[in-house]
Amino acid sequence: MKPLKKFLLALLLLVPLFVGGGSSEAEEPEHPSQVTLSWTEWTQLRTAWAAQTEDLSQLEVKLNQLQKNSTGQTQDLLELQEQLESSREQLQKAKESLTNAQTSLSDAKKELEQSRASLQELKKEIEAMEKTESRMKRQRNIYAAVAVIAVGAAISQG
Repeated sequence: MKPLKKFLLALLLLVPLFVGGGSSEAEEPEHPSQVTLSWTEWTQLRTAWAAQTEDLSQLEVKLNQLQKNSTGQTQDLLELQEQLESSREQLQKAKESLTNAQTSLSDAKKELEQSRASLQELKKEIEAMEKTESRMKRQRNIYAAVAVIAVGAAISQG
């Protein structure tokens, strides 16, 4: 099930709680039972969350591919993996804020902004690693070609 579908399903399941159809106990609520925001604001938050979730998935695929192809950059890859997990946790926190109405709208927006900034930084670092990997492959191929030419020249003269 796609993350957006899971998010919408969870939201639909939580709507009765927000509207007041939740627990019948006479507890003092910590948060308001309803959060009111415009449809535009809700759409913007939902769209931002979905886009960041997609970015996170793409970065995870790229990082996994780098890990498979990497030869000597294990420490850098471990750091990037930790940053990816941190970004995932930030995004999850923003999702929980949106679905549980535990924070104000401005706090939810702030969490999404922090998550976006973290994802952008991670994206830049993964792109740098991809460029380094590409450069190393080109160098290896050039050295291999030079070696083949040298061996061919040595054989032809010998």
